[in-house]
Amino acid sequence: MRFVSTRSASATAEARKDYSFKEAVLAGWADDGGMILPQQVPKVSRETLRAWARLSYPQLCVEIFRLFVDENDVPLEVLEDIMINKAFKRFGSSEVVEVKNVCPKEHANFNICELWHGPTLAFKDLGLQILGQLLQYFLAQDRQNLLLLVGTSGDTGSAAIEAVKGLNNVDIMVLYPLKEYANISLVQELQMTSCNRERNVDVLAVEGTSDDLDVPMEILFRDAHYKREHRLGSINSVNIARVLAQVVHYFYSFLCVCPGAANTASFFVPTGAAGHISAGVLAVQMGLPAERLCAATNENDILHRFISTGTLQKSGAVAQTNSPSMDIQVPYNIERLMYIMTAGDSRQVIAWMNEFKATGRLGLSWEEMRPLRDLGLTSAMATSSRVLEVISAVQCRGGYMLDPHTAVGVAAFLDAPPSQGPSVCMACAHPMKFAETVAAAFQVSVDVANHMMPDADHPSVSRVFQLLRDHGTVSTGSLPCQVLRRGEDWAMSLRKLIATIETRRLQPKM
Repeated sequence: MRFVSTRSASATAEARKDYSFKEAVLAGWADDGGMILPQQVPKVSRETLRAWARLSYPQLCVEIFRLFVDENDVPLEVLEDIMINKAFKRFGSSEVVEVKNVCPKEHANFNICELWHGPTLAFKDLGLQILGQLLQYFLAQDRQNLLLLVGTSGDTGSAAIEAVKGLNNVDIMVLYPLKEYANISLVQELQMTSCNRERNVDVLAVEGTSDDLDVPMEILFRDAHYKREHRLGSINSVNIARVLAQVVHYFYSFLCVCPGAANTASFFVPTGAAGHISAGVLAVQMGLPAERLCAATNENDILHRFISTGTLQKSGAVAQTNSPSMDIQVPYNIERLMYIMTAGDSRQVIAWMNEFKATGRLGLSWEEMRPLRDLGLTSAMATSSRVLEVISAVQCRGGYMLDPHTAVGVAAFLDAPPSQGPSVCMACAHPMKFAETVAAAFQVSVDVANHMMPDADHPSVSRVFQLLRDHGTVSTGSLPCQVLRRGEDWAMSLRKLIATIETRRLQPKM
């Protein structure tokens, strides 16, 4: 298995390259600035699906990664050690992922796939814990270091920190938007800033949105010489290992609701940067029996408008919603969707992306969008007020509490035509991380909302309660992190901090 860039046609024939799995993971972005995808998509038969139905989640991770990973890169025994023994040891559920039927009296075939049982109560823990272990394995082999540069609109930052903090060969720098520029929750902020004193962790707040903070990072990543010289990597959904980890979610949840693999299922996927939905499209290409794959967005609905109309266009500034991890105007994984819909025509992808960047708009025909529709891809949008309604309704009717991001996906299910087979909504996070929104949904105080939270004995939920007891009264201005101010050259600030980190690496570890 080899991996290629979505922009491979931008290089000369002599310079054009493909990547091994190891090279792809360490690169994050491709050298030509594109995103990385498998050169070929492995196919999974119904017979294989039925055999997989007996596997645990970690075992299924091994089987799916084996389809993409050459043993020369990661021997099978190492892959099994990472997936079965290491990656999920800090998860609060022995099953790692749990699939639960919700509101059975009204929606007998509707299920929630709980992906949030990891250390930060977010689905991103699943892929990032795998990726952190892979990075450490590769870097220790080569006696190299890597600096991960991560931008987050909420959950990715803390999950990335938890995946790599304390590792010997990895440093991480996380940028997140200050509260005045985004609806990042107190818990999300504290989960990042409370780790800022870790030896290999640097957290920076920015006076801007999540799209704003992507700009200086993209400048550094697009500078191929600088990226190689300073060993920069990415651990967000840019990284192909994250996408492959998210492929597992679809097959696992499908086999939970269709253990005989004789039916099809519909999937409702809360979507921000479009990494999770891109993984779903890849899973369908592999053979996932999906009746429908619905990308569910909040008011930052550029992806919904693109899928439903073929028009890619910003709608102004990033809207601050009550599902802040999805407050993204330009979902960068859309380039992966374009590559898939053109059957790997990177020249067309480059032309489309250049047109969008030059004019702020791209209009594709119904026929050009057909390949995504043929894969079952649909979309929906839920407003913040609709999110509050859904949180309240599902709790009242089914006794199940949703976080606001999962509520976006549930809203898409409730508003969609009925499915023939079972439906699954990917649950992004535990509601404990978003007590402010839960309080608004039930019209109670945040303290009362915290007392309403389920799973109080879950170890990751308990850690959040402790975090609030220890730091909950800290004001944003007193948070222990550097702030990038509006009007400053953020790319230059990042370069200076990277130089400081490199100096720190040379100092003896205490």
